Amino acid sequence: MIKLGDIIKEGKKNPRLGLCYELSGRYVSRHHGTILVHGRLVNPFGKGFAELDHAWVEEDGEIFDPVMDKIWPKDVFENLFKAKVYKKYSHEEVLKMILRHENWGPWEI
Repeated sequence: MIKLGDIIKEGKKNPRLGLCYELSGRYVSRHHGTILVHGRLVNPFGKGFAELDHAWVEEDGEIFDPVMDKIWPKDVFENLFKAKVYKKYSHEEVLKMILRHENWGPWEI
């Protein structure tokens, strides 16, 4: 079970917050066979934003969320966070989008 303390260490802000697009993009750009997902999540913790745009990595039926630094079974992640996918990018597509836009995203907005 996720605890808020896992995300916010000892009352300090997680240094990864706000970097989901960059962290996910960097990961996918270095790992063939991974997919960068841009989407929207519902916050299950009840504190802060009710929903937020977010980026995560999908690979072999698992989700890696670099902000939480956790790996989830895909169905658990999608059910817990009510994940809504906007767009998926392959390794090659991520490299092309980074060159085209000169940033880590989001690119579809």
